[in-house]
This record gives sequence, C-alpha cells and structure tokens, in this order.
Amino acid sequence: MKEQKSYVFKKVVIRDPQSTWHNQKVDIQVEEGSITQIAPELSGYDPSMEVPFNSESLSEVNVMPGWVDPHVEGGEPGFEARETFKSLSQSAIHGGFTTLGLMPSLQPVTQTVEHFRSLQQLSKDAAIRIIPHVSITDKDNGPTAVYEMRDAGARLFTNGFDTYLEEGPMITSMQYGKAAGVRIGCSTDIPSLRQDGLVYETAFSAGLGLPTIPNIAETYAVKRLLELHNYTSGMLHVLCLTSPAAIDLWQEAMASGSDLSFSVGLPYLLHHEECLKDFDSHFKISPPWQDAATQKALCAKVMSKDFKGMITSYHQPRSIEDKEVEFGYAASGMATLDFGITDWLTTMDRFDFDHLVNVLSRNARNVLALDDAVIEVGNTADFTFLASRNSSGTLQGHARSIAYNIHRSSSGPSWYVPGVFVNAEYHSNG
Repeated sequence: MKEQKSYVFKKVVIRDPQSTWHNQKVDIQVEEGSITQIAPELSGYDPSMEVPFNSESLSEVNVMPGWVDPHVEGGEPGFEARETFKSLSQSAIHGGFTTLGLMPSLQPVTQTVEHFRSLQQLSKDAAIRIIPHVSITDKDNGPTAVYEMRDAGARLFTNGFDTYLEEGPMITSMQYGKAAGVRIGCSTDIPSLRQDGLVYETAFSAGLGLPTIPNIAETYAVKRLLELHNYTSGMLHVLCLTSPAAIDLWQEAMASGSDLSFSVGLPYLLHHEECLKDFDSHFKISPPWQDAATQKALCAKVMSKDFKGMITSYHQPRSIEDKEVEFGYAASGMATLDFGITDWLTTMDRFDFDHLVNVLSRNARNVLALDDAVIEVGNTADFTFLASRNSSGTLQGHARSIAYNIHRSSSGPSWYVPGVFVNAEYHSNG
C-alpha cells in the first residue's frame, strides 16, 4: 500500500492565537509533513489527498496545535502487561495527544545514558512523538549523569509521580540541574505525612473508615519545595497539583520571576472523594481525591485566565493483578489517555479555545523545549483535531490502551477527537 504524503483538510476552524488564521474556517494542505497552503477554499488538488471527516456525526471540526502530555507512565520495557509503545501511542492518538513525555518508572529504571538511548531507539517508530524522561538519582541514590543525559536529549529529570527525596539529595539534584540547565520534576508526596493514609481528612472520608492524610499535606509540600528552590534556584516542575491553594502558592512564586512550572492531574478535574463510596479500586489514586467543593474550585481555577500551568492526563496504566484486590492493597493510578480530555471538556458548558491551547499544548511545549507548532504556512504540521458531536451521532469510542484500569465516563462525551497529525502522517480515530 502506497504511503500517503499529501493531505488536504477541508473546512476546519484553526484555533491557534499565534496563527494569522486564528478562528477562521479554512482548508489546509500538508505536503510531507509541512504546511504548504492555507486558504478559505483550496482547489486543483488530487481528490485522494482530502481527509474525510464523519460529517453526519460531527459538527464543526477544530484544528489546534498538537496536544502535549508532559509526563505519563508507560510499561515497556518491563511492564508490558500494563502498556506497550504501540498501545501507548494508539491511546494517545485516541485521546488527542501528539507528544508524550515518558516517565522513567520502567524496568530497568531510566537512569543511565544507555537506558535513555535504548528508549529512544524503541520509541523512534512510534506513531506519535515520545520523549523519555530520566531519573534524578542513580541506583546508589546519587545524582544521575546529568550532563550526559542532557546532551543525549533528556528534557526532564524526575523520579516519578509518587517519589520523595530527602532535603540533602534534593538540594544536590537541584544544584546539578541548575548547573546543567535542565528541569527537575518532583512530586508533593511526603511519606512522613502520608504514612499509610489513603484519603484526606474530611467529613465524608471519616465515614469510609480508611486511614487519613492531613489536609495540609499538599500545601506543606509546596512550601517545602519553594524553600528548597529559593536556596538553589534553577528550573523546577511539580508533576501534579490538586488544590487551588497549592496552585496559588506556586503561581505566586512564578510571578516573582522564578523558573517554575506545574501540572494539574486530569483525574482531579473529573472526580472528587465521593467516587470512593463503593471502595472501587479503579478509583484508588495518589495524591488522594479532594472534597467536592475543592474539586469544583480546582476546575474553575484551571480555566481561569490567570492559570499558568498545564494539564497532564496523569496516565498510570495498571494490570488486573494491580487492581483486582482489596482497596487497601490495590495499586494507585488510572489509565486516562483514551478518554480523559473529551470527558473533561464534556463537563463544561463552554470553554475558551485560546486558553485550551495553552493548557493542553503551549505551556507543556515550553517546559519540554518543543517547537510551538504554530499553524502557519511553512511550519511543520503538528495538529490535534477536536469536534463537537451531533446529538444524533453514533460514534463509538473503543479504548486503545491495554491497561486494565482504563477510565471512561458513564455517558458518551459530547466532544470527539477525529484524529491527529504528527510525524508527517495523519492518524484517524474514525
């Protein structure tokens, strides 16, 4: 079968504040991965170049700079029962992402140049762009080879979502990171505060009978990280914040000129603590769920104009052995790449596309030092297509992830990703 090199996307609305075609319905022609023409109406092209969208099930089709998830967990190598590069790529396409940052929590852990280059080789034929992240520390808990990793292409140094470094090793790592000009990613987990806790202290959680975590845990962790950063400076990224109070503290420091960044985990925009009422292990997650009022405030904060962070799907694939056990023994995590964003958009009556471009693409591109993917003639094509569904539509979404703990809403989303364009190829979800 001949590989298609040329594409024409008809009657799509460009949603890109940096494009001269922003908010305009146009035709876009792409040749061998580059945007060659944008016009209200293209003609004279080979009809086989045109990409068909399901016009019966979809209303307006929007095109945005490709969405970027700054950090997800995968499975290959070491945990292929959870996820492979192929399933991770297909899940990302289904969810609308063209680029993923891959956490180092694999087997072996990504903590040497050899491990890093091996992952680059394994992922080079993936349908989307996969950027491996590397561990902050080596097997002896000392700093990894920061300069060698940086020169090999590493963009983020992190030990993972639920990891903790004592102050001494953390300061050393941040100093190494500053000297090398690389970004350090850290969690808000503090084991001495968390202990065996599974939920925050609230009136609802008191009725569950589960061990609790002090409500101050996240803001306390943020203040600790800011103190360490004040001492070392450099580039620091928080992997997942879940409360408006923590976001306010972090953004206040960002406003002072500090080179800080942060993500909000998508599951925390979809659910709050009452999802645990039946002790369903699919909903076991760390950090714990917030109460309903805090979760509502978090959703408002993320879509406010002063929000400077980004969204991570917080994708953590797990196997049946990880989840089909009693709640207390189940592994934390949800597999959210497939449906998370469209489920989230469905919860909103309306949203600002300009803001959405920032929280799903531009802010993460800045952290990972990626091209802005401006939709303009002459630039490399890196697109996510997003369409609203007609009420009469019959589109069916089937998860592409092979994880056991795939999250999806109980009702069909009102938004749909027809496909993405990345690596000079259009990938359809049709």
